[in-house]
Amino acid sequence: MKKLCIPLLFILLFSTAVARAQSDTDTDPNRWDKVKSWEGTFTFTSKDEITRMEGDATITSSTDISADGNFTLDERVTEVSGSPGWHGKGIATGSVFWVLDTRDENNSGCTVTQKGEQSLAPLVGTAGYRFEWFNSGVNSGKYFFTTGEITIPSTINRSCDGITFPPITQDWVLGGASTQGFITLPAAGYHIVGDVEMQSFNGYNNGQFHWDLQPNEFQPATPTCTFEAALHDQAKLNIVRAARDSIASTPAGIELVYLYYANVAEITGIIVRDADPRNTFRGLIIANLQNAQELAAKGEVAVDCAAMQDIISFLRELQSKGSPKLKKAVERILQDIADTDSLYSLGVRVTQ
Repeated sequence: MKKLCIPLLFILLFSTAVARAQSDTDTDPNRWDKVKSWEGTFTFTSKDEITRMEGDATITSSTDISADGNFTLDERVTEVSGSPGWHGKGIATGSVFWVLDTRDENNSGCTVTQKGEQSLAPLVGTAGYRFEWFNSGVNSGKYFFTTGEITIPSTINRSCDGITFPPITQDWVLGGASTQGFITLPAAGYHIVGDVEMQSFNGYNNGQFHWDLQPNEFQPATPTCTFEAALHDQAKLNIVRAARDSIASTPAGIELVYLYYANVAEITGIIVRDADPRNTFRGLIIANLQNAQELAAKGEVAVDCAAMQDIISFLRELQSKGSPKLKKAVERILQDIADTDSLYSLGVRVTQ
């Protein structure tokens, strides 16, 4: 029985490349893995007053704090939890006005006022900004985000029972604003926005944290064309494309095209990741370019099957590295290799 040689391999593994833009309608739960770096903005505000008893003392804490910042997360890491993460730096500006008044039952006590404003952000970003995406486990589909330290230069004034002490220059520091837990990722797209209340951030008052993250850069797309992944030669690729078009004009070819498209991502992934099948595949392409050129020009070709065992070996190697779905598809192709009917319908005549 005659064999179906390299033209079938062409149609199984080849398609034109498709540019895939990142879309607001993308719902792939693993789409976050495509993001190389993030950029974003945040705000932290607190306009709050509380009064509480601590022992015999009455404490009143009043805040009027506002901070704005921006950041870039451009370091891809694997977190301690095993989840993917992005680390980076950011800068913040803002103002702070905080009054802490402590009085005993005789109205004796102290008032401490911390006031400051930073109109210009520091030139060097502060480290500690982090975004973590949980792609497995109990928090799968959720994320955690925290800023780095927010620092605003300020002056502290203190008076106790009518005695005023010299002012002290001291930074107001918030160790980092965070999502305060795990937040569910949006169902579609890549834009992440959220709000949360940070309770007792200074030991007394509540604050509001708002964040806005968007991808700054995406990972380079995995080639969708298996031949492009193996062979960086446009002239040779054009020859193979022409042979593919000739085969795809037949009923049998249409079925093979369907098989390819159903498995293209996995096939290309194997070729990209593994040098051994990639080098073998490149050699098969180069060795059979003349056959492909003749098929494209005349619609038929006489193929020498001396190299068939190499082709079968390559298909078996591809099958061994594939998922159950790909294994089944390759098995279907191997069955067709033993059948001359589909061979003739594709315009291929085999010579021994």
